[in-house]
Amino acid sequence: MRFLILLALLFSLFPATASPDSSPAWKEAMTAYKATDYKRALEGFKKIAEDEKQISAALCHNIANCEYKLGESAGTPGASEESLTHQAAASIWYRRALALDPWLPEAQQNLRFLRRVLGFQRFESHGLVKFASWFPRRQWIAVCQGAIWGAVIMIVWLVWAPPRRGRRWPLVTLLCLSIALIITTALGLLGKVMDGTPFAKRIISVQPKDAWARTAPAEAAGTVLSLPPGSELFPIKKEGYWIYCDMPGGTNGDPLRGWVRESTTEPLWPWNATLAD
Repeated sequence: MRFLILLALLFSLFPATASPDSSPAWKEAMTAYKATDYKRALEGFKKIAEDEKQISAALCHNIANCEYKLGESAGTPGASEESLTHQAAASIWYRRALALDPWLPEAQQNLRFLRRVLGFQRFESHGLVKFASWFPRRQWIAVCQGAIWGAVIMIVWLVWAPPRRGRRWPLVTLLCLSIALIITTALGLLGKVMDGTPFAKRIISVQPKDAWARTAPAEAAGTVLSLPPGSELFPIKKEGYWIYCDMPGGTNGDPLRGWVRESTTEPLWPWNATLAD
């Protein structure tokens, strides 16, 4: 009985969150999508996305699908500026969906396809940072808190109401599993801290064609790297209408850096960073 009481207190610490899937606006947008009216569906889904509390992987994925379908209707992917604009927008929204649900297979597959079509640059993570990217920071924290509470419950139980000799092994096993989970989640959180280009602070190149990173904040300056639409950048500082950025493609651990016009980019994550990181 004591254990059940402690367990009930543990689960009461994690309240459930509401889903927008049943709202009238969602149903209206889904109806438009099923009727292949992708423009109206996109407007409906984006209106929902204006409310930060309604952001979900499913919503971002649906917006990405609408953008892709509109780009498809504008011609062969990558063949026209309108098509490029929609395809780049779709790649951004698929990344946003994966930030909320890194294991969403449809978004992973569609993003890989768009990368082949558009050839955009992405930051690639390795080691502990890649391990940390498996889940958002909030999930690592939630699991870590749950594991800590589980370990505390096991320890209190063993000290407060120890079972008879020979029957302690289930509690000791659960305690060991909780400790292992604490260590694992701590490594995940450490990986988040080590990430030099956190997802929520990245920006995206959205100019359909002829976008370049330059050696200085001027159009006449030399070029560093071509930036296909959808390419990821990490801002370091701003000077006038220009942003100095880290870019994918550095060698031997040295960052590749250049200047890009602010008007040719948009934030990858325009909402609260804690929702994605």
